[in-house]
Amino acid sequence: LILMAAGNAKRFGKNKLQAEIDGKPMYRHILEHLGRYKTAYPEDCDLVVVSQFRNILEETEHLGGKAIENDRPEDGISRTIRLSLEGLPAKDDEAAVFFTADQPYLTYDTVERFLLQAAVEEKGILSARSGLGMGNPVSFDKKYYAELRALKDDEGGRLVALAHENDTAWFEADDLEMRDIDRPGDVVPKA
Repeated sequence: LILMAAGNAKRFGKNKLQAEIDGKPMYRHILEHLGRYKTAYPEDCDLVVVSQFRNILEETEHLGGKAIENDRPEDGISRTIRLSLEGLPAKDDEAAVFFTADQPYLTYDTVERFLLQAAVEEKGILSARSGLGMGNPVSFDKKYYAELRALKDDEGGRLVALAHENDTAWFEADDLEMRDIDRPGDVVPKA
């Protein structure tokens, strides 16, 4: 399990990952889900979190995950992807499953269903999608690691998935859960 939590959030205007959503910092929603999954399925996964923020890295270590500092987030998401892959254990049958810290509406149930489907999926890539299009989470078999490592600047895993559409399976998700928060106006007011 990889949590990418390193961005500078220029469009948000401040550190969006620390912005409070439903009573807690945005990043903590998904980090808690991944920690819960790691506890429920300890033999099935490792948790790797890449961030520039010390408090997120410390919480990762507290959950038993591997915390990796991205000291150059301005180099783009491709650097975060490379750092996260370097942090994974060298297991031959591993797949890398990427989550982003700016999807606070993603539920634990959806995380668990996605990961259970990824574990049995025959295709090499499993990507979540909704009416908003494709997005995270996304799982890549190890055979795609070289292509992921070759990404540049703000190129993300979407390029690899689109280049291998015939080896990509889809996980249907709810629009709200797929919503990533890029601007303050993207936050859904609590009902």
